[in-house]
Amino acid sequence: RERERKQMKGHRWLFLVMSIVGAMAIGITGVRNHRSSALANIENRHFARVTSGRQSNIASGGVLRGTPEPNGYYPKKLQLSVWPQPQHSSSDTRGFQVSNCFEFHYTPRKSRVLAAAVERYESLLFPHGRGPCTDQKDKGEKASAESPGLLGRLFGSGQGKSHAGVGTITKLDMKVTTTGGKETLSADIDESYDIRFAAPTSSITAKSVWGVLRGLESFSQMVAYNASDDSYVIPETPVTIEDRPRFKHRGLHVDVTRHYLHLSTLKRTLDAMATVKLNVMHWHITDSQSFPVHYPQFPHLSEGAWTSLERYSLRDVQEIVDYAYLRGIRVYFEMDAPSHAWAWGLGDPSLMPSMYKNVCESKYLRCPPETSGDCNVPLDPTKNHTYEVIKGLYSTMRDINGVAREHRDADSPAEILLHTGGDEIAFQCWTASSIQTWMKLKGIRSTKELFLMFLSKQYDLAKQTGQRPVSWEEAYMDFDSRLPKNVIVHAWMREQLGQKAAANGYDVIWSQGFYLDHKLGWEKYFTKQVGGKFPLPYEERYLGGEACMWTEKVDDSNFDRVVWPYTAAVAERLWSNGNTAKEVQTARGRLRMLRCRLLERGVAASVLEHEPEYIPPYPASCYWDIGAKERPQDVTLKV
Repeated sequence: RERERKQMKGHRWLFLVMSIVGAMAIGITGVRNHRSSALANIENRHFARVTSGRQSNIASGGVLRGTPEPNGYYPKKLQLSVWPQPQHSSSDTRGFQVSNCFEFHYTPRKSRVLAAAVERYESLLFPHGRGPCTDQKDKGEKASAESPGLLGRLFGSGQGKSHAGVGTITKLDMKVTTTGGKETLSADIDESYDIRFAAPTSSITAKSVWGVLRGLESFSQMVAYNASDDSYVIPETPVTIEDRPRFKHRGLHVDVTRHYLHLSTLKRTLDAMATVKLNVMHWHITDSQSFPVHYPQFPHLSEGAWTSLERYSLRDVQEIVDYAYLRGIRVYFEMDAPSHAWAWGLGDPSLMPSMYKNVCESKYLRCPPETSGDCNVPLDPTKNHTYEVIKGLYSTMRDINGVAREHRDADSPAEILLHTGGDEIAFQCWTASSIQTWMKLKGIRSTKELFLMFLSKQYDLAKQTGQRPVSWEEAYMDFDSRLPKNVIVHAWMREQLGQKAAANGYDVIWSQGFYLDHKLGWEKYFTKQVGGKFPLPYEERYLGGEACMWTEKVDDSNFDRVVWPYTAAVAERLWSNGNTAKEVQTARGRLRMLRCRLLERGVAASVLEHEPEYIPPYPASCYWDIGAKERPQDVTLKV
């Protein structure tokens, strides 16, 4: 009886402990369920639910999307794809393995550009390195398009069958079909290319080394790493790609004056530009806020930099130009004038209108410029010293430009662009008595006529230094056909003004609707057409366009996230057939694939669903859409 009493007492203690543990478990489960419920509510509030619709066409290359497509379904397949979309391609379900003994062969063998490209793409094609080149199969002696290869066994039916049609690529043969001449990088280069996927040798042919570069980038975007086999594959490859750009000027405007950008950021940007086949960097190197380049000929001007630690030497500038050249990217400079010159006056006050601080800054403008963006103090157009400095700057930038050095073919001189600015003139700053007196002596009746005189001298200095001038649209808006016909109009604000300039015979660079700091979302950039909504009656006058990044609220820390992958949407608009602008749903999956590729290459590109700098809300794959309720079908090799 005593033993039974002790056993019952022990059972009561055990029951009490179990009750406490059970209550704790219920509480924890409740918290967990509450947290899950809260997350679900957040997801349901911001993202539409998945509907049980049909599966998308695999060719779309789509991935799961947080916002339903118009017909209420999600694409369910991940697929490698090329960005920008090629003009023509023929598809097949075959796939290839890339041999550990893979080699690049290129002609001409003395090409500096192709030699550098091979070294660069070794790491881009094989980001996880390569295994040893050892067995016969890797050496290509037994690999062929008819042999199943390792991938045929890995991705077969699961019953151990081998499948024909899976070959091993051991060589990429890159050939420039034209002979002779230097590797001149100009506005009129031929960037077309053809790719033929085959085993054991695939090929890229082009009429210039620049076309080979574009083809090599497309080839690299079709290669994926297979960790389970430590190999590289080209799944569901096209048989051929025949591609060429729609526009010859495809650029990114980079402002380094409102925030200084370090060389590493500029180089990373050029790498990303090459990934999406952009070929022009518009380097905005002077403005109201700072003058960050040090010119030994005019050493005091760089006192307008934010600090002495935030200056570019001419060697730095040359380094960026040469870095861009090897990626098929031209660099042209903007020294904004006559307006936006406040920082010039910090180092050389004699360039500014007399008494400008009393007459102009305090009465009309908000200065210094770090307090606002409209401190548009202009240079003094009545002084010879102003034009002496401008000519010296123009000459220096022309000499330093990579196009104008050893890469220039004397028999076929490359056109070098120079952006002269010409926007947002604060005419009231030219009402000082000294300027008005000078105008009367010269018979100039208005400040607008004074502006035209300044532009004419700018354009003449550009011509003297061997450069073609580009001006913001305000110059054309004020003077219409009075501008020289060789001036390129940079349209940025008024769509109809750019159309009018093209109709009147001026070449046009289009940036209207391509301002990245407006944070419009990638769909807006992707669907925006050069020249506006309607077919271009003067399309030959549109040289192309530029995405524009102004850096009032951007520095090295967030530059990538604001610029990428949104600039890629503009890049496709400038490269691919204009009809792809209608294919937003299929483009979404391809752009997501590109974004993940940019991340792999060290570019901190933002997620697509929200405005730049939006952070991923919860754990997920880079390749999935935010709001996805199930995992997409993974990339596989179809045989």
